[in-house]
Amino acid sequence: MNGEIFNYKTLRLEYPNYPYKTGSDCESILALYDHYYNETPSIILTHKQITQILGQLDGQFSFVMHDTRSHMVLVARDPFGITQLYYGINKYGNIQIASEMKALENCIRIEVMPSGSYLYFNA
Repeated sequence: MNGEIFNYKTLRLEYPNYPYKTGSDCESILALYDHYYNETPSIILTHKQITQILGQLDGQFSFVMHDTRSHMVLVARDPFGITQLYYGINKYGNIQIASEMKALENCIRIEVMPSGSYLYFNA
């Protein structure tokens, strides 16, 4: 996670069933994800659910989250694009994600993740 969630205190009040362990503003992302994950009959979130999660986050952020239950990875960047996020493909076809382009030096192709977008894939 790189950034800040401004409305994390409000989200904590709206999603009190999540077992918060820290005072971090970033933990509100986990609470939102967990809420939508638990309400779906599938272990894969829908586009609508992901956009509902991201739509509730007031802040400037980019993050990568790996769900060890479903083995899915959610990568997202806020609509304003204040924090940078890049993704690249290495010669083996694996995706790599970083906040600095220099971390992707072994990639054969590097792209800027567009503001307000997300990736959701099986790890």
